[in-house]
Amino acid sequence: MMCEVLRLMFLLTTCAHMIQCSYDCNIKQILCKVFEAVVRDETVKFLDEYELIKDSQHGFQKERSCLTNLLLFLDQVLKSVDEGHCVDIVFLDLAKAFDKVPHLRLLGKLRKHGINGKLLRVIGDWLRNEFV
Repeated sequence: MMCEVLRLMFLLTTCAHMIQCSYDCNIKQILCKVFEAVVRDETVKFLDEYELIKDSQHGFQKERSCLTNLLLFLDQVLKSVDEGHCVDIVFLDLAKAFDKVPHLRLLGKLRKHGINGKLLRVIGDWLRNEFV
């Protein structure tokens, strides 16, 4: 997978030099976006293959979204109310929560789930803004 990422980066860099943009293009931003997409897709594929993602997880899943998660939650709340149970709901704003995640702890959890070697090093470099 790393070879594919590096080949893609080389191709994008070469193409970017050949094409003259009429507006300001930041190659580093483009490469980082491509890198993020490749790592995300490969990581999700790995987690799916080894069934490491719970069924309740909706983020980054095919045919699932925040909306499907909300609809499932609403269905469960209405079912509980219909059965006569009391329901308390707490909403948390987790905007920019990923920015506050301790990176060493995140890398440790990735390692624990079988993501290691070059991919783990590249993710660590990216988290430390040392990528590209």
